[in-house]
Amino acid sequence: MQDTFKIETPEQLKAMSDSRRLELVKQLVEQKMTVAQLAEAVGEDKSKLYYHLKELETHGLIEVVETRQKGNLLEKLYGASARHYTVDRSLFRHEHGMEMVSASVNSLLDSAAAEVNRLAVAGVDPAEVDAKLLQFHHLVRISPSRREEFGERIRALLEEFRVEELDDPQDLYTWTMVLCPRPDAD
Repeated sequence: MQDTFKIETPEQLKAMSDSRRLELVKQLVEQKMTVAQLAEAVGEDKSKLYYHLKELETHGLIEVVETRQKGNLLEKLYGASARHYTVDRSLFRHEHGMEMVSASVNSLLDSAAAEVNRLAVAGVDPAEVDAKLLQFHHLVRISPSRREEFGERIRALLEEFRVEELDDPQDLYTWTMVLCPRPDAD
């Protein structure tokens, strides 16, 4: 698995802009899985995942890392192509660039909201969630060169806190961040 995958085509961005596919990629960044394991992890019927996995694989966002014989069938083990995914800025200049970027951001935000909603469905105590949930929305003034530095430092911080094996599954957190320029400068 490479460290960073750069999304360079509109087709790759479109494939990753579906919240279900984004969830599949997030699962595969954590560990290699079969379709059955993925279906259980995301709470979907496995028959609904084949199309999405094929789209992700076709565009290089995930890969088949192992194929095993299981009875008369070949079972595929999927893995993410990278630990981190970034979007090539040239996609902003594409004819439908802002629509694609907007869809991608909406997918990220939908995925984050779905994580919080899973807590409610699981019946987790709201006081416990409140004690562990961090949410921020800030307006910052930052130069282009400092923005690059900020992104690098955030990635380094995430990598520093990344734990390969968890003692307790409840120690797994999701984090979503969008740093976006504002159209108004005041």
